[in-house]
Amino acid sequence: MMGDYHVRFCERLRVRLPLPTRHKTVSNNRMNYLSLYEHEVSSRIIFHFITLVIFVLVGVGIVYFVKKRFKTFSLFRQFLLFFGYSAGGFALLMLIVFIINIPKQYSKVQSLKEMIENKSYSIVEGVTVDFLPPVEGLRYNESFAVNGIKFEYSDYGIIEGFHKTSKNNGPIHQNGQQVRIGYTTIDNENLILRLEIAK
Repeated sequence: MMGDYHVRFCERLRVRLPLPTRHKTVSNNRMNYLSLYEHEVSSRIIFHFITLVIFVLVGVGIVYFVKKRFKTFSLFRQFLLFFGYSAGGFALLMLIVFIINIPKQYSKVQSLKEMIENKSYSIVEGVTVDFLPPVEGLRYNESFAVNGIKFEYSDYGIIEGFHKTSKNNGPIHQNGQQVRIGYTTIDNENLILRLEIAK
């Protein structure tokens, strides 16, 4: 009791006591995190548009080449024509859908940009649970949850935010990882904009 009083009295006088005598408070609630991902907004609209145009041109090119090169009927010629028409037609359909959705995509990009600049996204902190890695030929998405918030992504999906799976050496690979995630919800999907993992 007297020892405690003596310590407080010396503290008020700003007398530095030996380390073993002073009381040291350690906060268990503060975690040191390593930032592994932070989303940078860059409009990929032009890139996607050019990619689809290239696929359309490849399909048209195959059809043109086959008709010029192979004049007589054959199964090989018909197969190439079918492939060219199918690839070009599918790419053209996707291009039309993409063009129709350009205003919506642009609005989404601008919204994410403002959100990141203002740091107005939601934050969840805790351990990963319900981790499901991708399985070749069965499931391409990876998913996990933190405090009831589910995140799902794929290496092959064209989405905004974090989407690197454990199969591709991603940082989330098991249950029990202490994480802090900045995210937003768009079209009922939780997009990871910032990912930190405890050291």
